Amino acid sequence: MPSSPEPSGDAAAQALVDRFAAAFENADLAALAEILREDVALEMPPMPAWFAGREAVLRFYATAPLAAGPGAFRMVPVDANGEQGFGVYRRQPDGAFAFHAIAILTVTPTGISRIVTFIDSRLAGPFGLPAEMGDLLGTPGPPEARFARLRLELLVDRGTSS
Repeated sequence: MPSSPEPSGDAAAQALVDRFAAAFENADLAALAEILREDVALEMPPMPAWFAGREAVLRFYATAPLAAGPGAFRMVPVDANGEQGFGVYRRQPDGAFAFHAIAILTVTPTGISRIVTFIDSRLAGPFGLPAEMGDLLGTPGPPEARFARLRLELLVDRGTSS
């Protein structure tokens, strides 16, 4: 069943989620370090590898996904069975963004304690997300402005706006 594009949770949790998205999109390891708990865990099914602890997660991010630099990824808010997360889009050589994964965050009052990233391009459909996006994700400004525009576009695409 498709989920709502609006993440669930209170304002403090939402602020952490938004900061995570901005830091990931900007390949900002220092900003990620501020919001990840010391005991954070990163899993990426179906890959067997996982990372435990802030330093291990940051080291992996620095050498793998974020090594491509700022602008290589775009995050689109999703709600997965009440958990906050993102559809992760990766920039393609033509400049468009292709759906790459679903990242689900466990948010606590002291930071993000767990990230489960399901790397499977087939998950876009069940979450009601498009397989590819163009300049919509290039909306300038803070993440909230881009997310608000994207939410509206997704609602219109689904025919659920009034």
